[in-house]
Amino acid sequence: MTSNALIQMLHARYTLTLNLWRFVQRPAFQQAFYRASQEDRDMVIALIQSPDLDQRKLENWTKAQLKKLGLLEELDARYLKELAQRHGIRNYSSQTRLELINNLRVVMLR
Repeated sequence: MTSNALIQMLHARYTLTLNLWRFVQRPAFQQAFYRASQEDRDMVIALIQSPDLDQRKLENWTKAQLKKLGLLEELDARYLKELAQRHGIRNYSSQTRLELINNLRVVMLR
């Protein structure tokens, strides 16, 4: 392995870790983890400790917990708009908080 390949591998690992750290700091993940059962928390901890960690797995877990626990209503409007943008909801910036919640429910139930 060349030094450039080693540098690229370490950089990829670093950016993945940084992105995961940012993700677990988000209000949606914090609320979902706080309200999750001990079994669900153990599953997240196992996901984070696994060698084939992928941020999409944590995003899917968070999305499932938000639906399961009905936590969309407790998120602030700014984060709801961020979720709507990520899920491709049109005109999300001009929608009210209630419209965002309803549209996110429709999109997240798919």
